[in-house]
Amino acid sequence: MPSRAFFCDSIGYSAYTIDVVDSTNSYFKRNYKSFLDKSLLIAYKQTNGRGRFERIWKSSDDICFSILYKEKALYQIICPLAVLFALKNFDINASIKWPNDIYIDDKKMSGILIEDIYENSFMASIVGIGININDYNEFNAIGLNRFCIIDKNSLIYNI
Repeated sequence: MPSRAFFCDSIGYSAYTIDVVDSTNSYFKRNYKSFLDKSLLIAYKQTNGRGRFERIWKSSDDICFSILYKEKALYQIICPLAVLFALKNFDINASIKWPNDIYIDDKKMSGILIEDIYENSFMASIVGIGININDYNEFNAIGLNRFCIIDKNSLIYNI
């Protein structure tokens, strides 16, 4: 069960942390009715994270979180831009590989998975964001640690 964190209250988000979860998106899909709009779930370890085409992303050091929105919006545009601008706040120049990846020097740093829930009509959008902390050579992925050491909560707050 997630624990309540308070660092996002000032911007209107309810933040929760969980030690280990299969996937923050999957958790919200199973439990979205129990959370308010603009709920944020941060995982310290994700064992079965997913990307597009059901690609698996396991993580223990990386930044893994999902945001639950109960209002419809153009999250597929808003969210990659939010990640890009947050990285710029830390002097990291990245680019978007549309529709859902953040790249630096032709290497992937972040992936975004947006899933909508419908039950006769729109119920919620879940925006999952994963950001590499370390390089993953086997995936041609680059990590934030190559550029600077960032407090994970500070970056999430900026996003």
